[in-house]
Amino acid sequence: MMMMMMMMTMIMIMMKTTMMMMMMMMMMMMMMMMMMMMMMMMMMMMMMMMMMMMMMRMMMKVSLI
Repeated sequence: MMMMMMMMTMIMIMMKTTMMMMMMMMMMMMMMMMMMMMMMMMMMMMMMMMMMMMMMRMMMKVSLI
């Protein structure tokens, strides 16, 4: 009986730790995803800005001519 109890407690503790680990992993993954999304957004913004600048330059040229 005592052995069974010990085993049960051990398993419970193991489960708890594993759950915690899983949660941590999930959180890390989420953070990574968020970071990736932010990076992508930044890149897109930069690209848009560049395009706008190019367009402005082209317009200026056209207006000059």
